[in-house]
Amino acid sequence: MLFVTLLTLACAAATPVLVERDTSANVERADALAAVLRREAMTEAAVNFKARTEAMQHQALHEREAQRPRPKQNVRSPEEV
Repeated sequence: MLFVTLLTLACAAATPVLVERDTSANVERADALAAVLRREAMTEAAVNFKARTEAMQHQALHEREAQRPRPKQNVRSPEEV
């Protein structure tokens, strides 16, 4: 009976330590997951920014090409025909 009482007291004394360690591990895992999610969000934002920048450059190129004077075609006038 004394052994059971001592075992119960030892388990009761160790429980807060185990809970604290488990909570600490959960916090560390949550922090690590948050860091991974932040990196992924930053990477996605950078990719989106690059895609938008390239699209704007592509559009600006097309606008410049549209404004550029075109060489005249060799079109015959009605008198030449």
